[in-house]
Amino acid sequence: MEDELNLVRLKNNVFLCLQLNACALKSRLREHLCQRKFELEKLERSYHRTINGEDVLPAWAYVIDSVTQIKSCIVMQNLPSKNASLQY
Repeated sequence: MEDELNLVRLKNNVFLCLQLNACALKSRLREHLCQRKFELEKLERSYHRTINGEDVLPAWAYVIDSVTQIKSCIVMQNLPSKNASLQY
């Protein structure tokens, strides 16, 4: 009986509720800051690689990549469907 009374007092304690809410908010903020830090580091590394020319492909590489993608799309469109009957 005394334990139940203590539990009710703890639940109704305004100071304790504020402390717990502040602690939860603080931990969420820390987690978001850590996530943001790693996102920014990835972006900075990618930016520096691009500036230094490590990630940049020559112009003809983009053209070849585009042509191969277009060819694969054309081939996929020209394939007969499974339900289509063969005509000779």
